[in-house]
Amino acid sequence: MKTLIVAALICLNVGLLAALVWTATPAALGQADSNQYFRDTNYVMVAGNLETGYEALYIIDMGSQQLLGLKYDRTNKRLLPLARRNLKSDFRLARGR
Repeated sequence: MKTLIVAALICLNVGLLAALVWTATPAALGQADSNQYFRDTNYVMVAGNLETGYEALYIIDMGSQQLLGLKYDRTNKRLLPLARRNLKSDFRLARGR
């Protein structure tokens, strides 16, 4: 009986190892390393602290290539506009220097 249990555990470990190797195939790893993080999204959002009592939210619209900055007033619980930039023209001007 003891030998049967040890053999069953060995078979289970071999099966789990085979499943692990199968899911880590080069095709699956290649998809993770494609460096196209925002390929299927239209917006990128980043949050951060702006000043005491305010938090910032930056939204990049990938389609129109614009940046929208908002600040959240915690005391009034409102989103307030901070800035809007056209990234395409900003980067074009920076490259022209």
